Amino acid sequence: SSSSSSSSVSCRAAKKVHTVQKGEWLSSIAPQYGVTTEQLAKENKALIGQGDMIFPGDQLKIPTVGGSGIKGVLVKITVALLIVAAASGIWPTIKEQMDEK
Repeated sequence: SSSSSSSSVSCRAAKKVHTVQKGEWLSSIAPQYGVTTEQLAKENKALIGQGDMIFPGDQLKIPTVGGSGIKGVLVKITVALLIVAAASGIWPTIKEQMDEK
């Protein structure tokens, strides 16, 4: 079968597709995209079914995560915490306590 349709899919950044190679597992593919094995399995439930069996040539949809993998998520959480701390007035208090020591 021709794989010309897969190139048009991979052009859109919103949805990534991974073509399974021989010897690959969900647990080996997930870290390449900064997602968990569970997220990957959930996104491809229709293809995989109940188990986690995947086969060479399968087109796995990669779930989109904000930022670039785990680092992007951590940065977003840190920034969000700083914004909340600053907005609620905790930030200056922490700074003052450090200056007093």
